[in-house]
Amino acid sequence: METKKRKRKLNVKLFDYALIGSAIIYLLAELYNKSIPFKYAMVLFLIVIILMAIGLLVNRKGAKVTLAISILIAAAGLFYMQYSIDTLVNFDQFQTNTVSLVVLEDSPYEAIEDLHDNTTLAVSTNFNQNLYEAMLEDLENIYPLNGNVERYDSDISVVDALYDGTIEVMVLDEVFRDTVVESQEDFNNKTRVIYSYEKHNEKNDIAKEVDVRKEGFTIFISGIDVDGPISTVSRSDVNILMTVNPDTNEILLTTTPRDSYVELGCAQGYMKDKLTHAGTMGIECSISTLENLYDIDINYYAKVNFTSLITLIDVLGSVDVSSQYDFYGHDGTHFTQGMNTLNSAQALEFSRTRKTVPGGDITRGLHQLEVIKGIINKLTQPSVLLNINGIVNKVSSSVDTNFGSNNLSRLIEKQLNDGKGWSFNQASLGGVSGGDYTYSYPNQILSVYYPDEASVAEIHQLITNTLQSNNDQ
Repeated sequence: METKKRKRKLNVKLFDYALIGSAIIYLLAELYNKSIPFKYAMVLFLIVIILMAIGLLVNRKGAKVTLAISILIAAAGLFYMQYSIDTLVNFDQFQTNTVSLVVLEDSPYEAIEDLHDNTTLAVSTNFNQNLYEAMLEDLENIYPLNGNVERYDSDISVVDALYDGTIEVMVLDEVFRDTVVESQEDFNNKTRVIYSYEKHNEKNDIAKEVDVRKEGFTIFISGIDVDGPISTVSRSDVNILMTVNPDTNEILLTTTPRDSYVELGCAQGYMKDKLTHAGTMGIECSISTLENLYDIDINYYAKVNFTSLITLIDVLGSVDVSSQYDFYGHDGTHFTQGMNTLNSAQALEFSRTRKTVPGGDITRGLHQLEVIKGIINKLTQPSVLLNINGIVNKVSSSVDTNFGSNNLSRLIEKQLNDGKGWSFNQASLGGVSGGDYTYSYPNQILSVYYPDEASVAEIHQLITNTLQSNNDQ
């Protein structure tokens, strides 16, 4: 009998130790989690201490086990929430350039090994020389291209030569595929790739850090639409500056049309090109170009696969957007003037349509701002912030950003702490359409958008005003 009592006491002590251990694990989880405001963290920890005390006072093992498991589940939730935030904010240290050897669909060449000494290949004269040499080195043991390559003044000229049979293989920098398709809409259907080479270049971390809970900052949102990884170098078809003031809870969304004819911030000398082409030289080039255009600092960037990002709406349920016009999308979706509640497919169509809406590309840019605004409005709701794991599952592979998980955690903490709504303003660069030679295509006139200097100055002032805190005003 005495032995049984000792065993029972020992078992009770073991359960007590387990209960105390679960409380310690919970404390570690709170210390690890950077998103829960201090006042809430203290209340939650006090509740855990009370539960632990109750568990230590009762003698029923079942009650002790239930309380310990409950505390561990709460700890796991805190750990997983912070882990999800760390996973969501993905800074890829490398950016990827891809080169392809392209042949006509009916070409006898099925693989690189099928090429022979008499095969005619061609490349554009504006092809990135470092990338071209890296590809040659990779091909050295398979099919040396030295001496077998002709040069044309543009990718479009190379495509024409491929179509008329003058050459058999095109060397294509995949970053310009979309530009080629704009000129030759059947290009993807009439051709195929027999070889691809990827070059990975390390990126510089160009973040200009601030305390995002107290100081204003600007994020460049670069929207791309690629099949490969988000690190793939690509044209930037969506160019949005999101200026955030955490003191006044204001957000200014500024869109710059992708065809804007601007001075490149990364080219030597005075070189002008379409803004979208700055993205083909890396995210740093897009940022420096916009900084020079508006005479501002851009603190962070978020490069997103815009199509994938919009699927986030599947998690959010829907978004509310405002339309200036009554129009039909390319797929027949009807959008009414005023507020529209959209699912993910409708939001994607709303942000893509330009040919059937007045204003064309300019209006499309404004619609993209509306979708971003709608997503932010939903994301700042506490119930959504606490379901961060669902957001991560949707967009973690579609975002490359240098914003940092610590910054995101601080913003979530701020939002959960004060719960204030955000006011939105938006701006779009004004200008006129035209045609001109560009840095990327020096021998071909492309459609461009000439920025209005007064509009540039106005946007500079809007961004400056938004960044001012209440104490500065």
